[in-house]
Amino acid sequence: MAVAPEARRRGLARLLYAALEADALADGISTLCCEVNTVPANPASLAFHADLGFRGAGSLATRDGRRVTLLVRDLVPAATP
Repeated sequence: MAVAPEARRRGLARLLYAALEADALADGISTLCCEVNTVPANPASLAFHADLGFRGAGSLATRDGRRVTLLVRDLVPAATP
């Protein structure tokens, strides 16, 4: 997932993740996974994902020379009243 630089800091990525989480839960999926570049570094994305509750699950080097950290987040269904 990526948000264009001119559209950042407006809550769009949070909205996209909320929609993705709702769809995943509706489909019986209980974990989200993503990757964030560490080479070249993307500290803003790492901080954003940490704020959403993602945790590290490993790292890998890609064929094109990037290095990424793998992140996961367990989904919790909304409580029903």
